[in-house]
Amino acid sequence: MSRWVVHIGAGRWQLAAITATKKRGYLTLAVDGNDKAEGLELADEALVVDITDEQKTLRAVIKFFEKQGISPKGVLCIASEAGQLSAALIRDHYDLPGLSFEMAKKLTDKSLQRSFWSSEPFSPEFVIIDLEKRFEIPVDLQSEPVIVKPVDSAGSRGITVIKEPNAQALENAIKFATDYSKSKKAIVERYIDGQEYTLESIVVDGQTYPLVITEKHKVHGTNGTVANKLASANLSDVMSKRIVDTVSKGHKLLEYRNGVSHAEVIVDECEQVWIVEIAGRGAGFAVSEKYIEFCTGYPYLKTSIDFSLSDIIDAPTKLEVLPSCIRFFESIEGTLEEFYIPSIENVESASLFEKGTVMKQATTDADRMGYAMVKGKTQLEYEELLRKVEESVKVKISVE
Repeated sequence: MSRWVVHIGAGRWQLAAITATKKRGYLTLAVDGNDKAEGLELADEALVVDITDEQKTLRAVIKFFEKQGISPKGVLCIASEAGQLSAALIRDHYDLPGLSFEMAKKLTDKSLQRSFWSSEPFSPEFVIIDLEKRFEIPVDLQSEPVIVKPVDSAGSRGITVIKEPNAQALENAIKFATDYSKSKKAIVERYIDGQEYTLESIVVDGQTYPLVITEKHKVHGTNGTVANKLASANLSDVMSKRIVDTVSKGHKLLEYRNGVSHAEVIVDECEQVWIVEIAGRGAGFAVSEKYIEFCTGYPYLKTSIDFSLSDIIDAPTKLEVLPSCIRFFESIEGTLEEFYIPSIENVESASLFEKGTVMKQATTDADRMGYAMVKGKTQLEYEELLRKVEESVKVKISVE
């Protein structure tokens, strides 16, 4: 029996998964396009390949295992949007458990998702722009606020919010979005003004099991596209159920029956729930790696690995979500000299940039100096701890 597990993506947020599979006794092959990716050294073997190129990645993995004379046991792509299609193509080739290529396309392409949801009340008006074809933006999307996004990117990259549309602004936003799109496609949607939430869940045999709903807090000056805090949502049971039911309907329309899910939604002033997107992976930036288990006790990372190795996920039992958050400290223009959070009970923190890193003003979710996860037994205890963290964090930045 093969003891090899392939990890597509070998950056910071894949290290825990590589370590976990090694502890289970598996040999690990890490694949990443960045030859400096930390997981390449951690794994037993490594390949430097552009994981956004599915065919190139597949060929490299096939060549590796042909030399070994065996096939892999499983393929993992934890908390990485970029490698989802490559991982799925390898699974299909070796007939392995986990997301198929067809399902991975549905869960990474916003234009496909909108096509499946086009008649649903939770999906706003939209148009798909293909730069290689002639296109025309509907009149109603030229006269009201819109958001322009790549159809196949993540982490707030390539996004523009246009409050007062005009031809030049739309052209610039579409060009910006397609610069971040592998397919050179953008989606123009009616902008929904409201509070954004995420739902982290598990889907088992077509049923959606919620783990935690978080409320997104955004960085000022980014048009609401960059988050600096995800806090456990203090919602009524009715509203929580409405969010879960809406995302569950989204899963069903995509025919997503088994796996992990990271969904983003907006609740407007009329309390209508709108789906922004659904991903068949855990969220990055320590959310799937640490935060979900930190606030619920549910072993989310273990479950993600189990799904990709056995195609079986046990449905979670009723969970208690502690008042909590993961607080991100966004980058500021300058050179980072120090980022430090003292040790505090019920707080876990980490620096994401090395000393001497030249930073820019935050424009995407990747622009973060560090984070702190905070939880309390009560809302008041949690809020007091968070205030203590924010008052005690030490940041030193030099500006030339």
